[in-house]
Amino acid sequence: MEDKKVRSITLTITHSCNLNCSYCYEKHKNSKRMTFDTAINIVEKELNDESNLTYDYVEIDFFGGEPLLEFELIKDIVDYVKAKKYKNKYVFFATTNGTILTEEMKLWFAKNRDQIVLGLSLDGTREMHNTNRSNSYDKIDVDFYAKYYSDQGVKMTISPETLPSLAEGVIHCNQLGFKVFANLAYDIDWSNKINKQILEEQLKKLVDYYIANKNQYYCSMLDIERLFGVGENNGEIIRTCGAGWTMRAYDYDGELYPCQHFLPISIGEEKAKQSKTLKFERNISEEDHLDVECRKCIFVNTCPNCYGSNFSSTGNMHSRDLNFCTLIKIQYMACSYYVLKMYENNLLDLEDPKNISILNSAIIVNELMD
Repeated sequence: MEDKKVRSITLTITHSCNLNCSYCYEKHKNSKRMTFDTAINIVEKELNDESNLTYDYVEIDFFGGEPLLEFELIKDIVDYVKAKKYKNKYVFFATTNGTILTEEMKLWFAKNRDQIVLGLSLDGTREMHNTNRSNSYDKIDVDFYAKYYSDQGVKMTISPETLPSLAEGVIHCNQLGFKVFANLAYDIDWSNKINKQILEEQLKKLVDYYIANKNQYYCSMLDIERLFGVGENNGEIIRTCGAGWTMRAYDYDGELYPCQHFLPISIGEEKAKQSKTLKFERNISEEDHLDVECRKCIFVNTCPNCYGSNFSSTGNMHSRDLNFCTLIKIQYMACSYYVLKMYENNLLDLEDPKNISILNSAIIVNELMD
């Protein structure tokens, strides 16, 4: 199925959060919250914006802090929008830590799941999750999310402390019935060389588990489709980050920013103000916007590059923390290993031309990175 084109609109409905996660990149929290009027003015503008008709639908993300702290506001906004008609198709979305979901909330979300999707942050096993997320594992009704939002999967953030248990954590979430969308924590010191070895070992362990069990498990770090197009530059750099283009983020006061990573809650008032002067071109010029190392990298057109994280860590939205870059390359190597193992075990559908291209890319990666 062809991927949908989505316009992503973020509403920062609260800066507050009930947890204190070890890796949180939102280092400038306060008690600010968005009013109903501010939210509706933004939503009405976006859902009536004819330029958004070029997208398949508009996704309106409730963002925090912990967005469910403002459940009544979410409910009022969704109910208001449901009662009206707009030019653009839409869906509401909220990523939650899952710890304050009451019975009333469960009933409302279950009833309105066609309008609003809940994404759960679950950082692996109980021990991993509690290490990262304020001992909150047992406060989450995992069965509720598995019943109503299993297709959405869970967001799993890996910290240096939980990296040695990555494979175990992914398998745990898979066995609960979830796909796992995993990422290494942003704005964290990943410079310790031992992290490279640990990540390699953990991803290999996960691949071997998937191959041995021959089930349709999923972890985004092993998404073999990221190999599609590896090495195929042809002089054009493909933009993989939607900041300032397909994405818009509104702070509690209605002020507009390129994406949530550029909000004051994330990078502070001064840097957030600077971000408004940045140019977010659709086409990327090698000479003007890419480091020399990136220009010659075979992953330049598939690399999951986050402009906001880059801007926060290096001061340049096009320059990645090289320690983080190394760990991303290890994920490509793991994907290559996975594809070759699938091929050896007759688990790769070679009737699909795309898989043939992916296999060829895996061979290239394996030869270059071995």
